[in-house]
Amino acid sequence: MLEMTFYIGQERDLIPANQVGRVSQNSVPYPGKPSFQGRQGDYNDQVLLHLRNEDDKSPVNLSGANLVLEGILPDKEHRVVDNTVMTVLGSPEDGNCRVALPAPAFTVAGQYIASFFRLIRDHQSITTLEFNFSVISDPILNGIKAEDYLPEYYAIRDKILALQEQLQNSNDDLINKMNQKFQNELAGWTKQLQTVLQTAQNLQTQMDALEGTIKSNQVVTIPNVQKYVTPNDLLGTVHLTNMQEHYPQVRVFAYQYGAGIANAPAGGSEVREVNCRVVRDHRDTITVYISKEQIMSIMPDFTFRNGKAAFGSNGAYASSGINCLGIEVDGTTVSAFDMNDSLVIAKED
Repeated sequence: MLEMTFYIGQERDLIPANQVGRVSQNSVPYPGKPSFQGRQGDYNDQVLLHLRNEDDKSPVNLSGANLVLEGILPDKEHRVVDNTVMTVLGSPEDGNCRVALPAPAFTVAGQYIASFFRLIRDHQSITTLEFNFSVISDPILNGIKAEDYLPEYYAIRDKILALQEQLQNSNDDLINKMNQKFQNELAGWTKQLQTVLQTAQNLQTQMDALEGTIKSNQVVTIPNVQKYVTPNDLLGTVHLTNMQEHYPQVRVFAYQYGAGIANAPAGGSEVREVNCRVVRDHRDTITVYISKEQIMSIMPDFTFRNGKAAFGSNGAYASSGINCLGIEVDGTTVSAFDMNDSLVIAKED
């Protein structure tokens, strides 16, 4: 380890301000001062320092002190001002320490234009310790190409660039395929939309024609036609449970006394089946129509006014006095019966 001894208070031959940067590369700025030589690229080079007072050669007390390296690099442009790693050896009163120089000090090869340690205590500069500082060039690092020094890096880089180009080509191909697919789908959607618009136009034409027909009173309505269809006299609506998808078998009977008549005597009149028309309104309801003219033709004395409704498990009844109309339903169960309260069957006066 290099040792340097500095005498604080010794007369110094400093470089004038107007001469900074003009020192010859082969000369030293501080003749007779300690010299230090390092290698370009070094890090943490250490120097052993002995600090003494000039008048009596006594040790300098290093309690609370620190050393900062300051200098102008050999390129005459850059400067270094950096704390050193200072380690006091023995007692601070002995004035001995070891310093580690920072890595930025070894970046440029050549003779430092100016270089010194600044002794600082309590944030105050006590003195500067000049020394000659030179950095030897490293021929291994100088002038070398990165391609020669990092062949594996550049090989990996080339692979990454090739992969990037391949991915770019794949992405372009994928984008083109997706764009073509979208264009095909769009053409299909456009064709379907045109079909829908044409259908809507046709429907509108038909609606306009129908509206014109309605306005000219040439439309036959259901109520108008229904009066010509027999049977067309409403008997009532039967509510069913457990009804299957198909129509249940429905029959209507006209009779006097018998089922559906309260306190009816045994026997009763002859039971006559009459024509009926059944309309399935909903899944669980059917509406039953009869022909009053038919009933009067087969039972002239049959009279029906202010009827009463009743129902059983497989039938429903509309009674008026001794006269009764029975509805028989097979394949399901009757849960309710809504009789036509305005139904009247009687001879005309």
